Amino acid sequence: MRAIHVNTSASWGGLEQYTLYMAKVFRGYGVDVTIMAVPQSHLGRAAREAGFPMIDAHMGKHIDPVNIMRLRRALTDDTVVHTHTRIDVWTGSLACMGTRAAHVNSVHMIPADKRDPLHALIYGRVDAIVNTCETHVRNIAVRFPVKPECVHLIRHMRDPQLFVFDPNARLRYRAEWGIGDDELVVGYVARIDVLKGTREFAASSDHFREEDRERIRLVVIGEPSIGSIRPDGTSVPEPVAAEIVQWLDERARLPHNRLVVRPFTTDVAGVMSAFDVFVLATYGEMYALTVLEAMMVGLPVIGTDTDGTPDQLADGRGLLVASRSASAIAEGITTMLHHPERRAAMAAKGHDWAVAEFTPERVAPQWIELYRNVIQQRQRS
Repeated sequence: MRAIHVNTSASWGGLEQYTLYMAKVFRGYGVDVTIMAVPQSHLGRAAREAGFPMIDAHMGKHIDPVNIMRLRRALTDDTVVHTHTRIDVWTGSLACMGTRAAHVNSVHMIPADKRDPLHALIYGRVDAIVNTCETHVRNIAVRFPVKPECVHLIRHMRDPQLFVFDPNARLRYRAEWGIGDDELVVGYVARIDVLKGTREFAASSDHFREEDRERIRLVVIGEPSIGSIRPDGTSVPEPVAAEIVQWLDERARLPHNRLVVRPFTTDVAGVMSAFDVFVLATYGEMYALTVLEAMMVGLPVIGTDTDGTPDQLADGRGLLVASRSASAIAEGITTMLHHPERRAAMAAKGHDWAVAEFTPERVAPQWIELYRNVIQQRQRS
């Protein structure tokens, strides 16, 4: 069985990292995996370092003849093309037309309405659409021009052995950040971007009561969204994201704001171990991997009440607050500060649920079965 994972994004956020993670897991299950990516991107470099065969791609455009032809030349009858972005699904479908290769599309972004003739053509060549969220699976079946039986719920994968509370990392990072063990550390790990709610998270300290302010520290871990890549491989941030980075740096210099800002790190479990609470401040999130990671580490989660996050934090697994609101985030943080028993109960429920639902051992066989089924259906047709 052969799979070609297609992701021509230039960023290096959860979507791109998860594409590489899936490829590694599937390779461990005996799938012959190739990755199609922009060679100068973080994903392209990381995939080469991991030893994957590569198909070089241009940065994503809906219709790129070079990308389409390069992918098409790589297809065989036992190939599954697995696309990961709204743009790459076009490349996958157009490359697969007239062949017996199968096409699976992971929907990692909030599904918009695509019931028009052009999208009907593109999604008509998709054999299976997969999402990890119950709400979005229902939305896809209504908003996309596909048969309901083509839409599948398969969970994200996260290895609980990699996301474990580390007391030594907690001490090390808090010392590096100049934070005492008696302070409530509230953490944000995400791309620095308007839609990720970075400003609202950092500005939440403006709404703390004076008697609470000295007991809380905010920590931002992340890099700005990437707008383009130079020929030498260096990244150019999106202008708005670059402005937010500058604003954060200026804000962090003033002790009154109780803010620490650090760049992206691969030691996610380590920095999360230094947190007491995790915040997902996004304006709208399909289904955040960082929420699952925080739960596995043992953190209570505050999330905004939009899109897939309410599904993640249902049944007492977290605290929902209004999106686009620094004051709402501040109120949630204050609740966590003054109710440690509630924090502990949320953390325990979230941990048990994440470990039960999202392990590779549980999820990967579902993907392998789906791959087999779509290949067999294409060969029969």
